[in-house]
Amino acid sequence: MESTVKQVTIFSTNWCPYCKFEEEWLQDNGVEYKVVMVDEDMEAAMYITKKTQQNGVPVTEVIFQDDSAEYIIGFDKPRLTKLLIHSEKQTKKHKE
Repeated sequence: MESTVKQVTIFSTNWCPYCKFEEEWLQDNGVEYKVVMVDEDMEAAMYITKKTQQNGVPVTEVIFQDDSAEYIIGFDKPRLTKLLIHSEKQTKKHKE
């Protein structure tokens, strides 16, 4: 059984086109998320680099109800769909 998503955060920059594409995709799919601009927040940049060992953006942090986390490097639609869309549909099915 998959965990329920508690929070989605995109670590982004002002100049990243793929970050904007991902934000649009999340909005179009009704996914609630927050954006952290790592080019304006060095503490956030260090946090996500430590978690992922990556310096690129976008990085999407998915926090689950059990406080486990998964990190998606780049705008990876198949993985985002699996984690955020399919799991949400499964959660809704279980509630009905």
